[in-house]
Amino acid sequence: MGHSIVGDKLYGGDELSYLNFVEGRLSPEQAARLILANHALHAGEVSFVWRDQPTRFRAAPEKEFRDFCAWGPADEAE
Repeated sequence: MGHSIVGDKLYGGDELSYLNFVEGRLSPEQAARLILANHALHAGEVSFVWRDQPTRFRAAPEKEFRDFCAWGPADEAE
């Protein structure tokens, strides 16, 4: 659809970001365009059946992700 995920180095718009990232030479400008160091994705819970047993994993989002999600139009005016 043309909308990459925040922090996506592979499909984030700059075709060299991923290559520069894996080679350890991501520029400060490229990092700034990504906004976050990691993808802005989080699964709070994953559950499935494994060997006939229900299995569930839960994880709270990391601070960087929580801070990013809390940012919005109300914060822009400050």
